[in-house]
Amino acid sequence: MTDDEVLAKLAATFPKADKAETQIKGILTLRAASGDDLVALARWLKDKLGFDYLDMITAVDHVAERKAFELVYCFTQLPAGQRVALKLETPDPGSVPSLTAVFPSADWQEREVFDLFGVRFQGHPDLRKILTPDFLEGHPLRKDYVHAKDRFD
Repeated sequence: MTDDEVLAKLAATFPKADKAETQIKGILTLRAASGDDLVALARWLKDKLGFDYLDMITAVDHVAERKAFELVYCFTQLPAGQRVALKLETPDPGSVPSLTAVFPSADWQEREVFDLFGVRFQGHPDLRKILTPDFLEGHPLRKDYVHAKDRFD
């Protein structure tokens, strides 16, 4: 399936979603209109178009410029090796629906984004820190994070 075919099907099914203004390393990059569309769009990519592997979930801190985080999801259609990226902007403090019901592998990835950026995932079965110690306050990948020396420094 070509990128144009994916875009045509996207426009027919999710009229508010569109192609993102900037591509990620030549990968077709889509933009979800809102968190309300996120789960449905991910399920559609998986069930209807065969993007059955969730490569990664990460975030970009745009809080200083736009008071928002940009979440980035990358999906792969394994047999064809085709990839699609999906972007979603959420205000700070962010909260978006969890994809764990669609992709069980989203579990730890969402926990990492929560731990490092502070974005909350509604409906996540176990949203708690995964990479940093419990005593550490704040979220280390936020641009406004200030590290306080601790016993590990």
